[in-house]
Amino acid sequence: MNSASTDTSQQHTWRINRHHAALWRSWDGEVVVYDDISGDTMKLDIIMSEIFRFMLHCPATPAEIVRHLASAFDLKADEQLRHITSLALHRLREAALIQTIPLAGSQDAR
Repeated sequence: MNSASTDTSQQHTWRINRHHAALWRSWDGEVVVYDDISGDTMKLDIIMSEIFRFMLHCPATPAEIVRHLASAFDLKADEQLRHITSLALHRLREAALIQTIPLAGSQDAR
Protein backbone atom coordinates (compact mmCIF):
# COMPACT_ATOMS: atom_id res chain seq x y z
CA MET A 1 0.00 0.00 0.00
CA ASN A 2 1.40 3.38 -0.85
CA SER A 3 1.14 6.56 1.19
CA ALA A 4 -1.25 8.13 -1.31
CA SER A 5 -3.90 5.49 -0.64
CA THR A 6 -3.31 5.82 3.09
CA ASP A 7 -3.76 9.59 2.89
CA THR A 8 -6.91 9.19 0.81
CA SER A 9 -8.45 6.72 3.28
CA GLN A 10 -8.00 9.26 6.06
CA GLN A 11 -10.29 11.70 4.24
CA HIS A 12 -13.32 9.43 3.80
CA THR A 13 -16.18 8.15 5.86
CA TRP A 14 -16.42 4.37 5.54
CA ARG A 15 -19.40 2.03 5.76
CA ILE A 16 -20.00 -1.68 5.51
CA ASN A 17 -20.61 -2.82 1.94
CA ARG A 18 -23.73 -4.86 2.62
CA HIS A 19 -23.67 -6.34 -0.89
CA HIS A 20 -20.48 -8.22 0.03
CA ALA A 21 -20.87 -8.53 3.80
CA ALA A 22 -24.48 -9.55 4.24
CA LEU A 23 -23.69 -12.81 6.05
CA TRP A 24 -21.29 -12.88 8.98
CA ARG A 25 -20.71 -14.56 12.35
CA SER A 26 -18.55 -13.73 15.34
CA TRP A 27 -16.70 -16.24 17.53
CA ASP A 28 -14.27 -15.45 20.34
CA GLY A 29 -13.79 -11.84 19.21
CA GLU A 30 -13.12 -12.62 15.56
CA VAL A 31 -15.53 -12.29 12.64
CA VAL A 32 -16.03 -14.58 9.66
CA VAL A 33 -17.74 -12.99 6.64
CA TYR A 34 -19.26 -14.83 3.69
CA ASP A 35 -19.37 -12.84 0.45
CA ASP A 36 -22.29 -14.34 -1.46
CA ILE A 37 -21.32 -12.41 -4.60
CA SER A 38 -17.78 -13.85 -4.88
CA GLY A 39 -18.39 -16.99 -2.84
CA ASP A 40 -15.39 -16.14 -0.62
CA THR A 41 -15.33 -16.71 3.12
CA MET A 42 -12.99 -14.41 5.04
CA LYS A 43 -11.79 -14.68 8.63
CA LEU A 44 -10.97 -11.21 9.95
CA ASP A 45 -8.22 -10.65 12.49
CA ILE A 46 -9.10 -9.12 15.85
CA ILE A 47 -8.54 -5.50 14.72
CA MET A 48 -10.48 -5.90 11.48
CA SER A 49 -13.21 -7.73 13.41
CA GLU A 50 -13.56 -4.87 15.88
CA ILE A 51 -13.68 -2.31 13.05
CA PHE A 52 -16.29 -4.41 11.22
CA ARG A 53 -18.51 -4.72 14.33
CA PHE A 54 -18.15 -1.00 15.07
CA MET A 55 -19.14 -0.05 11.53
CA LEU A 56 -22.19 -2.32 11.60
CA HIS A 57 -23.82 0.35 13.79
CA CYS A 58 -22.94 3.37 11.67
CA PRO A 59 -20.45 4.69 9.12
CA ALA A 60 -17.21 6.04 10.58
CA THR A 61 -14.18 8.09 9.74
CA PRO A 62 -10.69 6.72 10.35
CA ALA A 63 -10.33 9.10 13.33
CA GLU A 64 -13.55 7.73 14.89
CA ILE A 65 -12.33 4.18 14.31
CA VAL A 66 -8.96 4.94 15.95
CA ARG A 67 -10.74 6.38 19.00
CA HIS A 68 -12.99 3.33 19.18
CA LEU A 69 -10.08 0.89 18.92
CA ALA A 70 -8.13 2.80 21.57
CA SER A 71 -11.09 2.53 23.92
CA ALA A 72 -11.95 -1.10 23.07
CA PHE A 73 -8.39 -2.36 23.53
CA ASP A 74 -7.22 0.17 26.15
CA LEU A 75 -4.55 1.58 23.82
CA LYS A 76 -3.18 5.02 23.09
CA ALA A 77 -4.65 6.68 19.98
CA ASP A 78 -1.14 7.27 18.64
CA GLU A 79 0.55 7.12 15.24
CA GLN A 80 1.04 3.36 15.49
CA LEU A 81 -2.67 2.76 16.05
CA ARG A 82 -3.53 5.16 13.21
CA HIS A 83 -1.19 3.18 10.94
CA ILE A 84 -2.69 -0.18 11.99
CA THR A 85 -6.18 1.25 11.41
CA SER A 86 -5.20 2.50 7.96
CA LEU A 87 -3.82 -0.94 7.02
CA ALA A 88 -6.96 -2.66 8.31
CA LEU A 89 -9.21 -0.27 6.34
CA HIS A 90 -7.14 -0.94 3.24
CA ARG A 91 -7.52 -4.71 3.68
CA LEU A 92 -11.26 -4.42 4.32
CA ARG A 93 -11.64 -2.24 1.21
CA GLU A 94 -9.58 -4.63 -0.92
CA ALA A 95 -11.88 -7.46 0.22
CA ALA A 96 -14.88 -5.26 -0.79
CA LEU A 97 -16.26 -5.44 2.76
CA ILE A 98 -16.28 -1.65 3.19
CA GLN A 99 -16.77 1.29 0.89
CA THR A 100 -16.61 5.04 1.13
CA ILE A 101 -19.75 7.09 1.42
CA PRO A 102 -20.06 9.17 -1.73
CA LEU A 103 -19.61 12.87 -1.23
CA ALA A 104 -22.57 15.11 -2.01
CA GLY A 105 -22.93 15.28 -5.78
CA SER A 106 -20.79 12.16 -6.32
CA GLN A 107 -22.26 9.18 -8.15
CA ASP A 108 -20.12 6.36 -6.75
CA ALA A 109 -18.24 4.95 -3.78
CA ARG A 110 -14.76 3.48 -3.84
